[in-house]
Amino acid sequence: MKKMRSIKKKKVLICFIGIDGTGKTTLARKLVEVMNEQGIGTKYVWSGLQPGLLRPFIWIGRTFFIPPGDPLARTYISYSTTIRKVTRNPIVRTMYEFVLLLDYARQLLWTIRIPMMRGKSIVSDRYGYDILIDLCVVLGYSDRKMDRTLKAFEHLLPKPSLTFVIDAPEEIALKRKDDIPSISHLSERRQIYLGTAKQYGFVMLDGAATLPELQAKIWTKVREII
Repeated sequence: MKKMRSIKKKKVLICFIGIDGTGKTTLARKLVEVMNEQGIGTKYVWSGLQPGLLRPFIWIGRTFFIPPGDPLARTYISYSTTIRKVTRNPIVRTMYEFVLLLDYARQLLWTIRIPMMRGKSIVSDRYGYDILIDLCVVLGYSDRKMDRTLKAFEHLLPKPSLTFVIDAPEEIALKRKDDIPSISHLSERRQIYLGTAKQYGFVMLDGAATLPELQAKIWTKVREII
């Protein structure tokens, strides 16, 4: 790939989202390599949720809602069940949603906002959409509730310059990772990702395509915004 003769100084936030096992991390890291080679100072960031303020909720769940010695206490299924139990009360649910949003906004301040203020472009592996989609599935949100929550996130989090949704059949994604609870875990989330991508005009990519094909499509889109 030839180096671009001139690079605009505009700093961008590029996000890769989608169900587990679609290749987000590989594609994000490859894009960072290419952008840095082209003279665009770019940083890779993993933007899955890293609990900080949420830790008391997690402690309460593990202490009072998971039986002692439960071998599944650290699995996703057990975690999801615990969150549902903890947030049955509307007041507790609202508090949990608020603290999660605040916790995530705090996380992105250090990993995305400040680096961009210092002149870095960011390629984010996962983003707020992933966090919200997972939350919506776990808490059983209606479409209307999910849409309101997504809009609230958009107002408080850095707005991506470009968002890629990496899609792949659940069977393929399941084979790529050994820590996915079940195929239904992927199926219910995949449908929401597809709907969200259509609603917000995100760029859809076929996760079953070859790496060179995906890289070429990604770079074509990225060049349009830098």
